[in-house]
Amino acid sequence: MPASWSEIQSAYVELVRTAESGGNIAPAWGRYAERVISTKSAPPYHLAGLVELLESMNKPAAEIRILEHGCGGGSALLYLLALGYAGIHGVDLGGRMAALDRIVSAAGGIEQRFFVYDGYRLPFPAASFDFVFSQQVLEHVAPPMIGPYYSEEARVLVPGGIAYHQVPHRLVPYESHTRTWFIHYLPWPLALRLYRLIERDSPLTREHLFLRWPGFHRRQLRRWFGHCRDITGERLRKLQIREYYDGPARLRRAMALLAGAPILGRAFTALMGNLVMLDTMSIKQDAALPHRARTR
Repeated sequence: MPASWSEIQSAYVELVRTAESGGNIAPAWGRYAERVISTKSAPPYHLAGLVELLESMNKPAAEIRILEHGCGGGSALLYLLALGYAGIHGVDLGGRMAALDRIVSAAGGIEQRFFVYDGYRLPFPAASFDFVFSQQVLEHVAPPMIGPYYSEEARVLVPGGIAYHQVPHRLVPYESHTRTWFIHYLPWPLALRLYRLIERDSPLTREHLFLRWPGFHRRQLRRWFGHCRDITGERLRKLQIREYYDGPARLRRAMALLAGAPILGRAFTALMGNLVMLDTMSIKQDAALPHRARTR
């Protein structure tokens, strides 16, 4: 029986706490890895697209060099490590990097793989990775950092490498960080005033939420990678309802039914593609990159 995501997360929390406290990591890693491996044939929905793209590379899992750009607590990378993807690396502006490095060292004798960086220049040489990804990170990237975010990914990705992004954006009617509908459609100063009125204002909203139009992200991907394939519709057609999602469950169930309908499904996903989180897959076309990206 495959473990649920909540069971995997429970084992992940135990694992990180053990690493932070200096305890014996091996038993906690064993329990965590066992739960992850039980989902190998059917990964959790929010990771299924990521795993599917990695499997499509037709390369042994242990040989694929992977970078998560904005790794947070490292849960996605540890999930991949448990599946055999030994080439994981993660960067973020801060976090539990020492504890995460203790885990990967105990799990497979791997050297440092988690790094704090300044948000501008990735701490890796050019063409270091086969696969770069982020999941629900780009809406937190401040305006001065958004250009370097994409250009640095292009720099460290090998020609023919894959970049995968999941991005909440301004056209999504439900804004999950504030748990409100449509307010973020307003000009940002007005939206902030309204958030204060309804007591949904927070430092996260004021200082770390930068929702952009989906077209902005597509243009950046084409500029720096020379390629952008919107795979949002494919995600919608595989939509599943899981206990770890926030937002209205009934609406998600209705969307899953419509997206899976034999005749109306494709028309529905085409219509809804701009109203849900954006999923993109880009293949680096080196000759198409701007001159300054190729010569850094």
